[in-house]
This record gives sequence, C-alpha cells and structure tokens, in this order.
Amino acid sequence: MFGSAVSPVSRALRRRVWLHWVWGLAFTLMLATQTATVGAQPPAAPPANDGEHGGHGGHGGDRATQEPTPEERAAADALVMETKAAASRFANVRAAEAEGFVQVTPFSFYGVRAAHFGNPAYVTDGRLLDPERPENLVYLKQDEGRLELLGVMYLAPIGQGPAVGGPLTEWHIHDDLCASAEPPAVVPILPTGTCPTGTTPIGYEMLHLWTVEHPDGPFAHLPPGGSAAGPLTSEETGGSLAGANSLVDWPALIGAIGQTLELSPIEIGRRFEAGESLAEMADAQGIERAALIQAVQRRMVADMNRALVAGDMTPGQHEVILRGMATQAERIVTIHRGEPWVVVTETD
Repeated sequence: MFGSAVSPVSRALRRRVWLHWVWGLAFTLMLATQTATVGAQPPAAPPANDGEHGGHGGHGGDRATQEPTPEERAAADALVMETKAAASRFANVRAAEAEGFVQVTPFSFYGVRAAHFGNPAYVTDGRLLDPERPENLVYLKQDEGRLELLGVMYLAPIGQGPAVGGPLTEWHIHDDLCASAEPPAVVPILPTGTCPTGTTPIGYEMLHLWTVEHPDGPFAHLPPGGSAAGPLTSEETGGSLAGANSLVDWPALIGAIGQTLELSPIEIGRRFEAGESLAEMADAQGIERAALIQAVQRRMVADMNRALVAGDMTPGQHEVILRGMATQAERIVTIHRGEPWVVVTETD
C-alpha cells in the first residue's frame, strides 16, 4: 500500500493545499460550468505545486524541463524494460493478490476508473526501485469489470527516491492524502488540514512507471487518459466508464443542492461565480445552513454506497471515507470560488 507516516502532520500540510483527487476541485469546476450559458469564465487552474521531488499535494515539478544526460536516459530505459518484464506476472490481478497486494484506493484516479493495489511487505522491505518488488500496482477496471494492469508505482522515504533517470524519473509526493494500514485505505486530507480518524499522512514519495503505452511517456504522473482538471465526461471518452469515472455524481449533487436552496443549477452557478458560497445562498434564501450541509452529506454518502455496491471501493475504504464526510460536506457548503480546498493557518 502507499504506507503512512506516524509523525505529526508536516509543515507542508499546514500550507494551502489543492485537493485534485476527489470532490474539492471538481465541485468548484462543476459549479462554474453551470454558468457557461450566461457567458461566465471557468475558474483559473490551481497554482503549481512547489517543493522538491515533484511538489506537494499533487503531481508536478520543475525537473521535467531539464534534459537528461545519455547515461540517465539509458538508465531510465533499462528501468522501463526491467519493470515491464517483472510486472508481466501481475497481468492477472489474482496473481498480484496471491503475492500480497491489496486494493488501497477506490477505482477513481484523475477521472480514470483505476485503483492502486499495494503490498505492505514490499513497502517496508527497504528495497528501493526494485522491479521485482514494486510497492504498488495500478489496475484499470473495464466496463465489463475486467482489470487491466496499467503499471506500477514505486515508493521511497521522502527525499530518498533514486533519480536514476534524472529529470525522466521525477518523484512526487502527496501531502493531500492520508493512509490507514487497517483497513487498507488511502483517503483525502480533510479541509481542516488533518487526517480522518485512524489515518496518518503518507510518508513516502512516489514514481509511476506505466507498462502500457502512454502518450506522455512511461514516467508520466497522470494515468493514460487521466486529467488533473477533474473527471472526464462520458462524451469525451466515448461512453466508457473506464475513462469517465467519478466517485461523486456531480449533476445529482448539484440537483440536491438546488432542491434544498430552491434555486436552479444555473442560478447557483451564477451566484457562486459572483462570489457567494452555498452557505451564503442558504442565508439569503432563509434556509438553515445545517439543512444544506445534511443534504450534501446525504447525497455524497449515497454515492459512496453506490461505489461500494459497484465494487469500486472496499468496505474498509468506504468506512474510512465516511469518517470525514461531514467535514467534507461542510467545506463544500462554505467554500468560495477560487479558495483552496484546504486552508490551515501556519503555526510554529
């Protein structure tokens, strides 16, 4: 699995963090999209990540603009070949499970219906960048339910990832995610900048290596077909669930919000674009904020239940995600356009 640190939340977590993985950014984008018919502009892209080894809170970094040396390129090519050869034994997920891999994320990864499977023994064995013992595997769930291996993800203690390929093998970290060992689960950090009960910040940096063809190369940060801007639509992917998956049914959520506020989605989007939060809209409508938060939470819990029934998350992941659902719902109601999902005051 990803693995988790037992240390307190790092200073990096006490900065502004944009949560790309699930509902925060996607929700604000969805709201702004509702205003397209009245000529509003979508919200600006989130700020670039900062920090070493690829940046905090997502996928990105500065080293990719550098040119690798011939030696680094040769080392990267060798790693790709060795990893593809070693990972071929995991083409069938049953073989991976027999070797100790377990699902640690839901089948929802940057808009693609893919999940990470982690091996606890390989996370803690101290062997870095070992093609025979990758810490994570990434599987795509096809519409008929078949799982296809997309690649591996190597883990290393933060700052220790071997950059054998120079800028080609760029490690990244996620200080916007938390992990639990039991049940195995990786979930978003809460809007308060803390981890849900029973989870701790991820204490590793990561390197994806895709064993399938990828337009951006084998070390691309996003999965094939993935988008950092949020879930893709079925129209963009030809109707395939494998490329248009989201844990949250955004039209249904906005419909529930509109029903509670007695406002149309377009009116909600217009007012959100103009600077009102949903909480402020509730105040103006004479509706209790608590009622709106409860409506959002009910809708999102229903979506998590749907994902559980569909087999897109495990019962343990479902349990851990629901621990933070009330906090997530409250932030959706109180966030303003352009605000980071997580805002925590820096402390010494």
